[in-house]
Amino acid sequence: MKLKFILFLFIGLLLIEGIVGWKVIEKIKDTSLDNVMVNDLSQQIGQQWETLMQTQLCTVSSNIDLDFTLLDNNGKKIYTTSPSVSQSIEAAIQNRDSIIDIELNDQRVGKILIYNDSNSRIASHLVFLMQILGGTLIIEGIILGGYTYYLNKRMIQPFRSLQRFATRVAGGDLDFPLEMDRHNNFGVFTESFDLMRTELKKARLNEQKANQSKKELVAKMSHDIKTPIASIKAILELMLIKVKDPKERGQLLIIDQKANQIDELVSDLFHATLEELQELTIFVKEHSSQELATLLQSADYQNKAVIDPVPDCLLLFDALRLQQVFDNLFGNAYKYANTSMEVHFEIVEEEFLIFIKDFGEGVTAEEQSLIFNKYYRAKNAEEKSGAGLGLYICRYIMMQMNGTIECEKTEDGFMMQLALKLA
Repeated sequence: MKLKFILFLFIGLLLIEGIVGWKVIEKIKDTSLDNVMVNDLSQQIGQQWETLMQTQLCTVSSNIDLDFTLLDNNGKKIYTTSPSVSQSIEAAIQNRDSIIDIELNDQRVGKILIYNDSNSRIASHLVFLMQILGGTLIIEGIILGGYTYYLNKRMIQPFRSLQRFATRVAGGDLDFPLEMDRHNNFGVFTESFDLMRTELKKARLNEQKANQSKKELVAKMSHDIKTPIASIKAILELMLIKVKDPKERGQLLIIDQKANQIDELVSDLFHATLEELQELTIFVKEHSSQELATLLQSADYQNKAVIDPVPDCLLLFDALRLQQVFDNLFGNAYKYANTSMEVHFEIVEEEFLIFIKDFGEGVTAEEQSLIFNKYYRAKNAEEKSGAGLGLYICRYIMMQMNGTIECEKTEDGFMMQLALKLA
């Protein structure tokens, strides 16, 4: 309804402008002197001419509303109604005034110079037309401004709000509701969009809860599986002590090896799940550097490493988690290199560096930047058991302790470098 009203109003204003313009044009066309009035004036002056010439009167009796000047045959001014009227034939020609001969007894006795005010009348008509057009343009401008404001308020702004809202939803921001305004043209869509946001948020929360439940189940089952594995390994130890037959002993050793593999896989899965649940808690505090020797000796259960003396200082780390890192690094060295090992230390600025080196082939230069990625396994691990989580967890633990872990292929082996912060 509002749009139709504005359209009708605009059409009405355009009609008014057209009618006024047409009337003004008609009036401009009709600005020439009235021939009847000019003839009447000429006759009246002709009737008074002899008296005017004999008495040299300074007035002319006329009921014609025209300004004029009288000239005799010699061009001498006899009478004028206004100083603004041309006073000579040359001036009349220049001002485009009408020049009429005065005849008496079929003889020309003088001239009338009649002031032609068509230009002023045209100018006044044009001023009137401009006033009307200016007024209607102002009204049209006000209407256009009001309608623009209406469009911006009722359509453009709501549309932009919907656009910003859709961008936030696409980016995953489902916490901010969309303001509802039933008075604009998008009111119904606004409500529908916000309902969509609410349902998407509910679906996301349900998905997160489901994922959380799955991870908790995996962590719980991983933890529970380790208990029977520990029992199996304990029984195997007893059986290995008692068994005498070499063939049976070999079979028991194979079972023990597979049990160890299962235990490692379950441990990796358990730790990865805990990390995703943000339950792999790390408590960093001050420790004496001499504690590192104990942790390293515990990790080197095959006694293949030569460990240098540890420099005395205070370090920041979590002993339990650092033991996990050492266990993983030594276990990898046993599994993939199976050589002797060297461990030495350096203090560089505010960092305590630990170098764990074996003399195996290690990994290629291209793989060195990838072995810390989750589930990545190097080419030398294709025939070995594992899930590709050990080094990923090591890096996570070191980062949480504000440390670092890196690898380097040397001329005669492969080396892992750990950095801890000095207290």
